[in-house]
Amino acid sequence: MNDYRIYLNVLAGEQLSSGQVFENAVAIQLKRMGTIQYYQKKSGQEIDFIYNGDTALEVKETPVQQDKQNVEQRALAIDINKYFVIGRNLSNNGFKDFIWAGNIF
Repeated sequence: MNDYRIYLNVLAGEQLSSGQVFENAVAIQLKRMGTIQYYQKKSGQEIDFIYNGDTALEVKETPVQQDKQNVEQRALAIDINKYFVIGRNLSNNGFKDFIWAGNIF
């Protein structure tokens, strides 16, 4: 385990899941390449990141088809026509329509 993950988990009081650490690592990489914003409705529905104002990104450790459908629906509702799921692991059901972020720790 690298120092980054150790420090992040210590700062969070040892309460972070591997999915939360993965999402944070993706956020750090995205910030290096552009701007990111967060989107959440009062109902709690969210899009993890809006990248450079025109791309919706949903980050899942093990993405499934429903994740792609959710980000598509939410992105189109706010007039964003580019949307992707970023994932780390293949799911058991064979869903492969995502951007692989790999094992980055």
